[in-house]
Amino acid sequence: LVTARQALGEGLHFWGRRLLDEQATGDLRGKLDTVKDFLEPLQAFSSPGALKNFRHGRPQVEAQRAGLDALREVEALRALVGNFANAASYFPAAEAALPPDHAWIDKLRAARENLLAQLVDPAARSAAGFRRRAHSRLVDLKRAYIETYLALHTRARLGVDEDRRKGRLLADGRLQQLKALARIDLLPRQQLDDFRERATALKSCPNLTEHDLDAAAECPHCGFRPSAERVEATAGSRLAGLDGELETLLSTWTGILLSNLDDPSTRGKLDLLRPDQRSPVQAFMASRLLPAQPGPDFIDAVAQVLSGLSKVVLAADDLRHALFPGGSPATPGELKQRFADYVDERAKGLDEAQVRIVIE
Repeated sequence: LVTARQALGEGLHFWGRRLLDEQATGDLRGKLDTVKDFLEPLQAFSSPGALKNFRHGRPQVEAQRAGLDALREVEALRALVGNFANAASYFPAAEAALPPDHAWIDKLRAARENLLAQLVDPAARSAAGFRRRAHSRLVDLKRAYIETYLALHTRARLGVDEDRRKGRLLADGRLQQLKALARIDLLPRQQLDDFRERATALKSCPNLTEHDLDAAAECPHCGFRPSAERVEATAGSRLAGLDGELETLLSTWTGILLSNLDDPSTRGKLDLLRPDQRSPVQAFMASRLLPAQPGPDFIDAVAQVLSGLSKVVLAADDLRHALFPGGSPATPGELKQRFADYVDERAKGLDEAQVRIVIE
């Protein structure tokens, strides 16, 4: 009785909802109080001899049936809440892990409303097979979540083989070439920074199992949460794309260097280099291929030849704002004029023949 009255006082909540309204709670509490008041004095009748002084008749004893029925009802509710306690703690975390528009969320909410509706209905929750059917539905729902999460996790994380590919990419000789070339001021080094950031951001997590997700709704190894980390393309396809992008980036930077070294405004500076400095630069210009390992001497020589050039960086967002102030549309003529004005402003005071514009 004490435990039942305490449970009523706390409200008997399940899955974020109170199972009994104020009227039902008050009715049950009143019945429990009545039977409690009747039973407490009976503790004195602890022997057959003491029962000689028992003054209550059959009608008074049978009148306590309502209180005992109320006790059984509260205990049954407590047992049901305890039976589904794991689901009550697991599913809210699972719901928070998935995007709110995911199809599994709709299934969860439908199952929750159905279960709660039956729990608050005495006839439904006492029906034969109710507990078995409810448990089976929750088990199926949890299994569907685990399969869903595993599929999303596989898309978002690199496996064992892919992690090795990522390691090879970050140690790739082409990337080392680009890192060396980034010391040359003319080159758009932000492209390299962006590439490296995206490559290192690819996370590896090959150890997640169904058993892990049976105990917790999120990966215990990497904490992947689909609701906070939307995945449009698989981590593996993004890794493959980066491999191709690395080749493009190296080709682009090579082209930038060659086109500027071939420019008449810089060719004269090549003759000013010492022979040991000039030779590797000329070999590069002739072969159109970068050294496998561009050393400091090569980088310094190229930097000296291109030192007279003025690098003007145009930030993509600033350029967009200059061309379309306030997002307003423009005619072709207006767009050309705005671009010309913006470039003139950014290159003011510089020799146009020596200016090289880079967008980052």
